[in-house]
Amino acid sequence: MKNANCDCCKDAKFGIAYIDEESGLLCSRIDTDMKLPKGKKILAPKICTKCGTTEWKTIDN
Repeated sequence: MKNANCDCCKDAKFGIAYIDEESGLLCSRIDTDMKLPKGKKILAPKICTKCGTTEWKTIDN
């Protein structure tokens, strides 16, 4: 869900998703050096750097 009080969500950055080993939860973090496989559709989190709102986007690579 988008944070209504945040005006910078439009400037969010793509990240990666991973499973936290200690909690077992799905987490995400910003990663601008991500290497994407060619010819695949990638599901990636887009994370706001101000409020942390995360939206999932499909990237055609």
